[in-house]
Amino acid sequence: MNHDIKRFIGYLLYVAALGCFVIIADNFEKHLKFIYQSTYNLTNLWLFLSIAPMLFGFLLAFPRLIQTIMKEGSWKIDWILLLSAGLPSLLIAITPIMCLAQSVLYSQHALFIFGLHPNLITLSGIIFGYVLLVAFKKISPDVSCQAE
Repeated sequence: MNHDIKRFIGYLLYVAALGCFVIIADNFEKHLKFIYQSTYNLTNLWLFLSIAPMLFGFLLAFPRLIQTIMKEGSWKIDWILLLSAGLPSLLIAITPIMCLAQSVLYSQHALFIFGLHPNLITLSGIIFGYVLLVAFKKISPDVSCQAE
């Protein structure tokens, strides 16, 4: 089979899987909200609101991870990307989990984020999931070092 056709089919399957994940996650969130209305237990809903966007970010970075795995070289972590973009987005994304843990540090922080910017948690989770996978890179082996 032609390489371009394989790539086309691969990306088509990737987009279908991404769409299925979004539909399943949306239905599960609706289910958790329905359960919350009858039990007033926020635990599962808030865990989901923190973890699902991270999984979506992982899925967005998955094709790039596959490309990186296929390359030859040694693994390297881009600490600057991980610390400058990953850590702040992680701290915002886990705000619902920290509220469940009743962390004093997060109590006012969480009220601000939940009250004024509820979509910030979702966006931060997606960014963290994406950055976490993209921060892993491979460095090509140095040809000049092998010649010596």
